[in-house]
Amino acid sequence: TEVEEDSLNPELICNIMHPKDDNSTFIVKLGLEFGDESLIKTNSYLKGVIIGVFEQEINTEFDLTPNAIAILFPYLRSLISDVTSKGSRDPIILPPINVHEFLDNAEKSNH
Repeated sequence: TEVEEDSLNPELICNIMHPKDDNSTFIVKLGLEFGDESLIKTNSYLKGVIIGVFEQEINTEFDLTPNAIAILFPYLRSLISDVTSKGSRDPIILPPINVHEFLDNAEKSNH
């Protein structure tokens, strides 16, 4: 059965966690989920997640979250391409993203 790419509806997952007891460490969870988990609407489902633990100086005045996401995203792209290349279909190759634009759009959609 052929799967229409539009029906996969990719969803980018991004969570940033700051442990309460450690101001110098933050965790970024970056992932992508697409397809139909129940396999009713499409015959494909994939969820890939990468977690990075980052340390920064406690008194830094810069938000290092965009840099952390930019560091992790190529690994997520590679993971998705590698996993999807194992089947009988063409691999899914994610385009590069502008991290600052992505974060700006995410903030606007949350308000």
